[in-house]
Amino acid sequence: MPNVQTSVLRTATALSNRLYRRSGGRLMGSVHGVPVLLLTVADRTTGVPHTTPVPFVQDGSRLVVTGSAGGSPDEPQWFTNLRHAHRAVVEVGKKRYDVIVSIVGPDEHEALWERVRTHSPFFAGDQSTVDRQVPMATLTRTW
Repeated sequence: MPNVQTSVLRTATALSNRLYRRSGGRLMGSVHGVPVLLLTVADRTTGVPHTTPVPFVQDGSRLVVTGSAGGSPDEPQWFTNLRHAHRAVVEVGKKRYDVIVSIVGPDEHEALWERVRTHSPFFAGDQSTVDRQVPMATLTRTW
């Protein structure tokens, strides 16, 4: 059964990505009122790039993404891949650009988490349902 679930999830993600790209982010461009970007990062074992729609919060010139996985006990695969990447590609609306990946450390986590919760209150519920600290990463555009 997990193969069927994986197949369905991959198909749904591919469809979502296509709708996002064709509409310039007008379709599939937000969840619960929070903007969504498409994040392309290489798989940590195979190197094959995967694209995932991810909600984000703007923090100055940086984009902040969280590995909440909707309150799942496990970190999402895209975030685990992000931990092993120094660079990624994001698409925000019609814009596509390279970013430098930085995993948020303990010194900055609390302040950024508060910013995420303020802009995206549904994330607060995700943290309360898991024993792990929800990880975050910042994505900074390269020029």
